[in-house]
Amino acid sequence: MRSSFTLLFLLLFFGQSKAQQCKEYVVIHVDDTTSGTITSYDLTYNDKGLPTSRIYYQPGTTDVSSVLQYYYTGDRLDSIMGNMDNNRVGQRFGYDTLGNLISVYNGLLPFQRTSNAMFGYNGTQLSYMWIQEREFNVDKLVYEGEIIKTGVVPFHPYGGTSFTDVCTFLFDTIPNPFYQKIGIVDNPWQYLFKTSFLGINSPKNNWKPINSWDISYDSSSHQLKTISYSSVFTDMVILQRSHYQYACRSELVTSINNKDKWEDIASVVPNPSTDGVFKLNIDQLNGKLYTSTGEFMFEVQTPTIDLSTYPSGFYVLKVSYPKGNKVVRLVKI
Repeated sequence: MRSSFTLLFLLLFFGQSKAQQCKEYVVIHVDDTTSGTITSYDLTYNDKGLPTSRIYYQPGTTDVSSVLQYYYTGDRLDSIMGNMDNNRVGQRFGYDTLGNLISVYNGLLPFQRTSNAMFGYNGTQLSYMWIQEREFNVDKLVYEGEIIKTGVVPFHPYGGTSFTDVCTFLFDTIPNPFYQKIGIVDNPWQYLFKTSFLGINSPKNNWKPINSWDISYDSSSHQLKTISYSSVFTDMVILQRSHYQYACRSELVTSINNKDKWEDIASVVPNPSTDGVFKLNIDQLNGKLYTSTGEFMFEVQTPTIDLSTYPSGFYVLKVSYPKGNKVVRLVKI
């Protein structure tokens, strides 16, 4: 009996120790159903743990539809650019001298549209925000510690008289895994606040104009798994419905040291390549190569990929293997 108890204790102890080894989780896959159809994409990262590209898939398939690239000044994200549906698209981010995010521009390049999000600060503390596509504007923010307590919000109800109201901000008690992680998610609600934002309450009408009605957390990573926002002052227009998958950041960064050759597939050499010839460390594989815009090029079934006759730039290799799929970014310089 005692030996059985000891065995159970060891299993629990080492199981918990293994689970606790990961210090930081990063998002590697997003399913967004905000528009009514599933928009799925993978995120790839560099050795600093910063995202480098976003790989989009055709709805309901594993076929790459487009690729967006990330551009930085140091570790600060400046823009995300690429092609979708034959249109040049992207986001550009503006910062003040303290490094605070003050604007987000969306749409067709070269970003000639009006900014769809602007933010103001008192020092490093958020003081107002305007999110155009969410039809939301708030200022005169009042804090309780580091958490926003109230803010003044103008409302423009359909068929009614416009008014302003001092609204209470609602937050979860669990820290927000997306805080200040610009470029991981697109909705400003998800990276502006230290704890997960739930909504705001309007006392004048006893309702919640912005309300998150579905939030769940991953049991293994303890990170935000699903989130849905809706807006009742715009006749229940859905603001956000997303599902996130995670991986341990340290495992992504050190994957080239993995003893499992299938897991070691990200160690393409050389990468970048000056002559356009890339070699993988496995004998046979089932892969597909795409251009940086997501156009299919050819099947890859050997460990050598020859792009010597193709122009310089980056390409996307998607490999299917027994444990799943991997997306590798190949760079020809």
